[in-house]
Amino acid sequence: MGVKKALEVLKYSEFRYTQKRELILRILAARDTENLSARDILLFMQKKYSSLTISVIEKNLEIFKELNLVEEIDDTKSLYYRFILETKSEIELSL
Repeated sequence: MGVKKALEVLKYSEFRYTQKRELILRILAARDTENLSARDILLFMQKKYSSLTISVIEKNLEIFKELNLVEEIDDTKSLYYRFILETKSEIELSL
């Protein structure tokens, strides 16, 4: 799943589109081989949104997790997130 499709999922959900949400998705998609923490994402975003807080990032990550756009990885020290490249239905269609 690309960012464009993820934004469509967001658009048709109960959650509204924001530029911050789009940027979070773009950061995760651009670093799809890495697991990023909320703090990692915050560091990228503070260049553009200096007053942004970690709680805003965490809340949006929870929304994305609920929409199956990201997966959460718990390594006992921290929570990390990764953009989901394919949804279950996309995998089934490719079989």
